[in-house]
Amino acid sequence: MTKNEIGTLILLVFKSVLMDETRKSIGNSTSYTSRGQTIMRKKKKPRNPRTLKQQKQRLRMKTLAKLGKVFAQILSVSFPGRNIRLNPENCFTSLNQEAVAVSDDLEVTVLYEQLQLGENRRELPRSITVELDAENRMLTFTFGQQQFFRHAANDDMFYAQIVETGLMDSEFVPLCKRNESDPVTVSLPEGWDCTRLAVYVIAVANDGRSASKSRYMPLD
Repeated sequence: MTKNEIGTLILLVFKSVLMDETRKSIGNSTSYTSRGQTIMRKKKKPRNPRTLKQQKQRLRMKTLAKLGKVFAQILSVSFPGRNIRLNPENCFTSLNQEAVAVSDDLEVTVLYEQLQLGENRRELPRSITVELDAENRMLTFTFGQQQFFRHAANDDMFYAQIVETGLMDSEFVPLCKRNESDPVTVSLPEGWDCTRLAVYVIAVANDGRSASKSRYMPLD
């Protein structure tokens, strides 16, 4: 510690018969007794609990909590390998800090294409496409050629999470097993804006004990 630091933090150390063994405040200083000596320090200014950085983080966490409710159905199956001390929402929040941007004006932007909704213990097919038929309000999921190996069993189940980002409403849909090759068509709820959809696909083991990362699906 430098002399300046000592001078800043400790104003005076002295033995005193005038002061007892309790902590006292004198002006902008606080005194306390240690090993028979009374030490006086400057009072620290209280930290502002509402700095811009803290406000931004609170908004980010509040937004992630709301998103956790929107994605609750998929989260219930997508983190089976998590630490038993964590719930799925904890895992989701931890993974997605960077997917919620908060400006200095405290405006929140959710980067839906960056959200991650699952762990990484199963594999998704290399090729998955989703086609939107806005007129008939349908999505068609097509899976490319499958490969079967340790983390891609033929009885893995594919699921879709479909979100209407304006309404913050969602549908969790079972699609097909890995060994099923036919396209799967899903009808969209009435009242949804087809231009405000975020679609994700995951794979879950047949025994439910492992899941893949999610994949954000651009709409054709």
